[in-house]
Amino acid sequence: MIHAEKGKAEMTGATLRIVPETGTNLILSPSRAYNVMNAPMLLADAQGDFTLVAKASAQLAGVYDSAALVVYSDEKNWAKVCFENSPQHEATIISVVTREWSDDVNHETLASPFVYLAVARKGNEFSFHFSRDGRDWRLVRHFDMPIGSRTQIGFTAQTPHMASFARAGETAQFAAQFSEIRFVPTAPKDMRQLEASVVQISK
Repeated sequence: MIHAEKGKAEMTGATLRIVPETGTNLILSPSRAYNVMNAPMLLADAQGDFTLVAKASAQLAGVYDSAALVVYSDEKNWAKVCFENSPQHEATIISVVTREWSDDVNHETLASPFVYLAVARKGNEFSFHFSRDGRDWRLVRHFDMPIGSRTQIGFTAQTPHMASFARAGETAQFAAQFSEIRFVPTAPKDMRQLEASVVQISK
């Protein structure tokens, strides 16, 4: 695990749980004023085309608390699609693409403690997607990232700020869970639209 000293990860059955320390983030701000690359990431090598899908669940409390799927080449070249708490305290789909500096975009808001996320690769072409039920998918972002045929993909969680709901005498601890994980070594025919046969989640 990258940045293992900044959190812990454990598998229970088919569910991955990541607990990051407070003060963790993955961002290289375009303003150059805020650059933090210390969130724990559980990654695996991936070569060639692929699609990775997972259900991300979290009690988002602190601003920018996040559970995310990540594509990682090195500290200056990576991307993530997030289930994140916005400054307005709304669960939001957020994407970040970093090519030396991070380009982040807020997408739709959700009234749910979970969401399904997906990342797909076809050559240097990538796409991020989300779904409320694991069946009907919406495009988040479609982008180019020339990072070579071999890269790493996986899961990350962050909590940049102390959560505000801790009881007196307790320390609030953010945790992200990833379940219903599915990896296939193929990309969608249309990178802007996931096919049900590729990402079907068993219920």
